[in-house]
Amino acid sequence: MKQFFNNTFKDNILSGTAIVTLGVLISSVFSYLLQFALARLLTVSDYGTFNTLLSYYSIFTIPVTVVSLSLVKVSSELKVEERFDKLTQLFWSLVFISLAIGSIISSYLQGLLRFKGFAFFAILGSFLRLMIPVIFVYFGLKVLGVYLGMAIAVIITFIFSILILKKNFKPYRALNVNPEFKRLLKLSGSVFFINLGLLTLNNVDIILVKKYFEGDIAGYYSSMVTVGKVLLFGASAVTIVMFPQITQLYNSGKHVLATFRKFFLIQLLVVFVGVIVFSVGSGFIVNLLFGPSFLPAVVYLPKYSLFVGLYVLINFMVLFLLSVNRSKIFILQIPISVIQFVLLVVFHESISTVIDINIVVSVLLLLGIGVYFHRHRNSIDVKV
Repeated sequence: MKQFFNNTFKDNILSGTAIVTLGVLISSVFSYLLQFALARLLTVSDYGTFNTLLSYYSIFTIPVTVVSLSLVKVSSELKVEERFDKLTQLFWSLVFISLAIGSIISSYLQGLLRFKGFAFFAILGSFLRLMIPVIFVYFGLKVLGVYLGMAIAVIITFIFSILILKKNFKPYRALNVNPEFKRLLKLSGSVFFINLGLLTLNNVDIILVKKYFEGDIAGYYSSMVTVGKVLLFGASAVTIVMFPQITQLYNSGKHVLATFRKFFLIQLLVVFVGVIVFSVGSGFIVNLLFGPSFLPAVVYLPKYSLFVGLYVLINFMVLFLLSVNRSKIFILQIPISVIQFVLLVVFHESISTVIDINIVVSVLLLLGIGVYFHRHRNSIDVKV
């Protein structure tokens, strides 16, 4: 056991995870201060509308999210090859996507293992996404003001991000990055379906609850989802660190399963602690973030936290498999997403039923991923 922890620290697994976790948690504080403010500045119905639109946004921006995730892998591979000139050229070729979404920046920082820069970028972006939208809503722009403020925050954050990445950029010169673009596009095909499966699993329930339930009930559900995503964002720090490190190990021809086990144990611990905390302290957390008017959501939070914990483990395993070029895992994800959608359309008698369906489909998907991993684990540790 002592040797395990010594090797873990030596591999920068815990240090990288700790830095990203701190950044994500501080970022989450600002994100949930935004939710805290909006829950008080908007009506319960408008607040539900805001979160529903946010879910639609997450689904409709899948193509850009796909490019971002693919870019983490491509930038990690270029780092192994020490082709920082091509990294520079590729960045400026994708600059318009960077301005539109901002996730290209975080992809570069993650792929380059710049975890301190990643944490700073996350904190700055969340802080600006808190301050500007709240000011706009305070002056009466309501839901429109939230999204206008977020757009302005993205532009300001992008300007600061150039300074963060400057140390990794080479002086600009025209290079042929067509092979990198082809690699990015080829990878994006599988990543699209992987991301579609992950996003629908975590968002389709919000959209259907808004459709089938009264405005106030949808608002209560949105508050519960928001609290659950505190756990999601905090636990995701492990995956943020794992994905580029496993990618670089795999592309260097090194063994990956020993490092995977360390990350997986850390992820399990984080999920276990998170589910316990959010189950035991559900009333305090909801009252703190949203106030007494949202307390009807408390009864569902322990069960919803279990769903979020399962989702975190699914996300971890899917991205691990992607990092070692086992991208066909989406063949399991898509049917599960269809099953989830059909079950929610047919059975939506109560919020409890909705959460039960989420848990059942998540368990099925996680079991399927476990079987897939077990069948391929020997070949995963040898680059093919």
